[in-house]
Amino acid sequence: MIKFVRFGLRNAVLAVACILTCGGAQTLLAQDLPPVKGSSGSNVPRPTPRTAPAPRPNPRPAPRPNPPTPAPRTAPRPTPSPQPRPTQTAQADPRVRAALDSLGMPYEIDGDGDYKLTLNVPNSNGRTQLVYINTRTERLGSMEIREVWAPAIRSNGPFTEAISNQLLKISYDKELGAWQTMLFQNGQVYMAVYAAKIAAASDPQALRASIDAVLKTADAVELQVTGKDDF
Repeated sequence: MIKFVRFGLRNAVLAVACILTCGGAQTLLAQDLPPVKGSSGSNVPRPTPRTAPAPRPNPRPAPRPNPPTPAPRTAPRPTPSPQPRPTQTAQADPRVRAALDSLGMPYEIDGDGDYKLTLNVPNSNGRTQLVYINTRTERLGSMEIREVWAPAIRSNGPFTEAISNQLLKISYDKELGAWQTMLFQNGQVYMAVYAAKIAAASDPQALRASIDAVLKTADAVELQVTGKDDF
């Protein structure tokens, strides 16, 4: 009886040892065992099994939009030719009209709205002189300036040095006004005019004094240089 028990225990021990040395049993036991602690007492993490990355989908190129259909061409509409506007006289400055009316001086209004006067030259044996009073004024700071002028010499080119110097000397001697050159017909005709710049709102007496100054000076130079009475 005792021998049988010893024999049975021996066989049981051998069977257990065989199971422990088997690879499949070790794997099975490893899954049920708790995590192994390291030398410091902390749990050693088990390696996470790597998984293969998911395949990336191949992007398909976006479809190209169809080119826009060109609009049908239409013949351009003819542009109507501009109609000529009727010529209108510019508005004349009423301040000048009031001053001339109070003086009783005759005048005309040209297409620019300027006042044109044809006046007798005193003590000249019937000579006359044109005088213009501009409606358009200029400003310098707070001053509004008007120009009163009279033509004297006309030339188809620049004036000679002798005439230019003579006009400069006359300008120096005058209390009011000065000689200047105007160009007409696209710069082909030169005109020497005597001009006075006065206050735009000058009273009738100041306007009359300016008219007399340019009238006498322009006519005297016209007579001296040309011997004519064209203006």
